[in-house]
Amino acid sequence: MVLFFASGTLGHSQSSPLLMLHLANIFLGVHQGLSWGVNIVCLMDVLGPRGRGLASGLSNAAGYASSALVAPAAGFLMGIGRDGEVGIICLMGAAVVSGLVVAKQTSETRHWLIFERSLANKSATEKEPSVVATLVGCSGELQAICAIGGLTVNAATGLVWGALVIWCKVEASMSDFAIGCVEALHTACKVVAMVVAGYMCDLKGPRNLLIFAFTILFIGLGLLSFQVTSGLIWPVLLMAAMLIGTGVGAAFPSLAAAVILGVGEQNRASVYGAYRMWRDRS
Repeated sequence: MVLFFASGTLGHSQSSPLLMLHLANIFLGVHQGLSWGVNIVCLMDVLGPRGRGLASGLSNAAGYASSALVAPAAGFLMGIGRDGEVGIICLMGAAVVSGLVVAKQTSETRHWLIFERSLANKSATEKEPSVVATLVGCSGELQAICAIGGLTVNAATGLVWGALVIWCKVEASMSDFAIGCVEALHTACKVVAMVVAGYMCDLKGPRNLLIFAFTILFIGLGLLSFQVTSGLIWPVLLMAAMLIGTGVGAAFPSLAAAVILGVGEQNRASVYGAYRMWRDRS
């Protein structure tokens, strides 16, 4: 992250800012893949077999809650300066400081795994999946279905964070602050749904929650399609953002809990990591 911060700052003073932007995206992707995946797996270790959904919900909610809080301020900061360099420097500085603080406070969860293994008394002899199955993330039918579901859900997130932002800026002539507020509302609904759905998933199982999540998600996408073809209608735009956020938020912990069903602690990290690889490809 420190290297990325230096590279991003240097890119504004050189002749190839587009190259620096691509490098920034690469560093951000590596950072998120390492930190977020490890954080969720560690929470699964701590909360135990009956807290898999809540572990995913809490971890995702913490990350997206930060996005919701920062979005309006980021929209304001990006409007300062020639190319938004003030906002980039401020946000990356905050990311570096918070990352260093979290790294310093991180502790080992190995003793939780030992305790879980002593209760189950069977994970030690569990057959380890092949290298190909681990990389593909589809060692079984359930993992394949979850991977497809994750791609669909994350595509909806990319639509709201990417194409919708461009439409609001270019077609609807909305200010950066207004766009930030819409994104914040979307993310706030996502955060609440993650925690609630994660808790309910551990009580009732992921199946019914996934049905609910995708139903809400498709209704929100339908409203969004109506919005972009009819011009700016604030109630429709806000409702679409809220429904998509709720659907995505409910799907994330439910898919995470489903993908590791029947997977022991020895292979949990690799199976979940492969699922995240496919989920985040969109």
